[in-house]
Amino acid sequence: AIYHVFERLGRQRNLGLDRELRQIMKEKGLREADPFEQVITTAAIIDAPGGTSLRKVIWKASAQLADACDSSANELGEAFLEGTVIGMTPVAHGVALPHLRLPSLDSAQMVLVRCAGGIDLDVEVEGADPEELEPVRAIFFLVSPLENPGRHLRILAQIAGRVDQADFMDAWLAASDQQELKEAVLRIDRLLTLTLEQDITGTSLVGLPLREMQMPDGTLIALVRRGRKVIVPRGDTVLKVGDRLTIVGEATSLRIMSERFGKHLN
Repeated sequence: AIYHVFERLGRQRNLGLDRELRQIMKEKGLREADPFEQVITTAAIIDAPGGTSLRKVIWKASAQLADACDSSANELGEAFLEGTVIGMTPVAHGVALPHLRLPSLDSAQMVLVRCAGGIDLDVEVEGADPEELEPVRAIFFLVSPLENPGRHLRILAQIAGRVDQADFMDAWLAASDQQELKEAVLRIDRLLTLTLEQDITGTSLVGLPLREMQMPDGTLIALVRRGRKVIVPRGDTVLKVGDRLTIVGEATSLRIMSERFGKHLN
């Protein structure tokens, strides 16, 4: 399982983080301040055709991340390649987790890559037998600030734990748009989806800017699908009938949302 590959690589390859990693495995979860949902919902998406080379995927992901990292795409690409070659990238069960920590970064950023037909591993992955590897259909490129290495590892561990769940790959491959693709990664117990239908016009969710809505504490409308467009909403975003919402939050607050809008939940 990739969670255990991640754990093993952390112990073997980065002894300076060994104590942090052991504590994360012991805690088995994120901390309140960890921006996991924000990192996933704001991530860029690449849908690659089957047979795309790993090198090409790395360059594309690096180009997406370059501006936020204040680095060139070439510098990022070389760093991701090096991490893969020396065995710092966990690869197992059709998933790879390339990751970097950078001094020029203010907040964690991610690119999600789906390749339903499988990536062409044209890069040798240390410690992995190409004959035994399943086709890689999901790659999560994570870059984080150099400080707070524990947060970086907790985000990685959360992803590793999610992709190890039996329903992940089916949901990942079946996703019909960027919203559903991101929902496949988010924590199931912290997620609700809601479609604003005609008969709930006039409720507190339709016609007002998000900043003026009366939402339960600890909940956030993280994504909005309007027609074929997926939006990361802002405070001035006004919801419309037909919008499909991805709502994340604390379990108790989501229960309130379920009770209020239960028949409209997807």
